[in-house]
This record gives sequence, structure tokens and C-alpha cells, in this order.
Amino acid sequence: MTVVVISGPPGAGKSTLAATLAERCATGVHLHSDDFYRYLSHPLDPSTPASKSQNETVVDAFLAAANAYAGGGFEVYLDGVIGPWWLPTLKATLPDFRYVMLMIDLDSALHRTARRGSQPSATPRVVREMHRQFARDASRYAASIIDTTGLSTDAVLVEYVRRMSQGGFEPPSMP
Repeated sequence: MTVVVISGPPGAGKSTLAATLAERCATGVHLHSDDFYRYLSHPLDPSTPASKSQNETVVDAFLAAANAYAGGGFEVYLDGVIGPWWLPTLKATLPDFRYVMLMIDLDSALHRTARRGSQPSATPRVVREMHRQFARDASRYAASIIDTTGLSTDAVLVEYVRRMSQGGFEPPSMP
């Protein structure tokens, strides 16, 4: 089965889209990559250079889980801050995947993440930095992007379904 990687900066709507898609199919799995960081007793801030080894291990773990579910016939919707810098790892690990990058303007991302208390690691500094990293190369990945700024959950879902039905979201070339 195909793994759909739903990426983007904090606040872009990744978890909402992944959960909605998984709920729509009998064999759907919403794999929330942030959960894998919560399993660490003493995690490092994943946005810092010191966390490189930790991040590589966590990515290996959630990709192994995605492969296990997909190999068992489940439709996997993997969401997380899985930027294009992880594409070489995704391509080496996932036999069949699609790459969706949700983008949102910075003000909306800051507003959304401030409203939710479930993700204390999404500080304004981290949101700004992750947004900057995704926005930096957005033009290279335009075919993978859905801009969620100002869109309802239903509108994002409709755009995803439309583009996926047309063969969209093929993995982009290496960064």
C-alpha cells in the first residue's frame, strides 16, 4: 500500500487532514509522527542541531511503523514536520509513497499553534523557524503544495482528493 506523507510547518493542518483521510477508509491509519518524539523520556528540542541523531532515530522509527502498516495492507497517512530535507530518507525507506506539503502563511500558523495547548514544543520561535525552512524552497515543491491559508478543513480535503485523483503528489526530486 501507498504511504501518504502529509508534511508542512506547525499549524498548517497536517494532523487534521491525516485524521480525516484515515477515518474515511476502513483500513486507514493516522500515524502522527510527533507521538514518536513523546516516547523519549528526555527529548532534545528537535529544531536544534544537537538533536540530529535523535531526529534520525525517530524518523527511522516512524518510517518503520509506516512500512509495517502499509505492508499489512493498511492505508497509511503519516503526518509531521517532515520537510523536503528528509526526501532522500523517505525514498530510501518507503517503497511507495506520496508527498503532500501543506503550507500556510506565518501569521495564521502562529495563531493556530497559540490556540492549541497540546503541543508545547510549537513555540513561536520554533513555528517561525520551521515555517522559514519550508517556505525557503517552496517553489521547488509547488506540485506537492496545498496552501491551507484561509481554507476550511473541507476545502483542504476537496483539494487533496481532486489532486490525488489526478495522480498528484508524486515524490519530488531530491533536494
